[in-house]
Amino acid sequence: MNEMEKDLIELSDESGNIALYEVMDYFFYNGNEYVRLQKQMKEGDEQAADDAFEYMKVNKFEEDGEAMEEFEPIEDELVDALSEMFRAHLEDD
Repeated sequence: MNEMEKDLIELSDESGNIALYEVMDYFFYNGNEYVRLQKQMKEGDEQAADDAFEYMKVNKFEEDGEAMEEFEPIEDELVDALSEMFRAHLEDD
């Protein structure tokens, strides 16, 4: 997939720092929809593999008749469970 086809979003942290993420997967867990995001590294950036992915809850809504979605941060315990689920899935492949 080339750069033009990637689904990229910008997220900011509590300090206002902005980072670019690629949407990797949408999936359901315990009846809720979540998204798996991969941080896009800039040349020269170093980051632990565990910090490369973010998991967020997907909230869908309509605005002016257009379908929209927003990503909501989740608790660390749920992030750990989702990370473990993906690790196990990747090991099975």
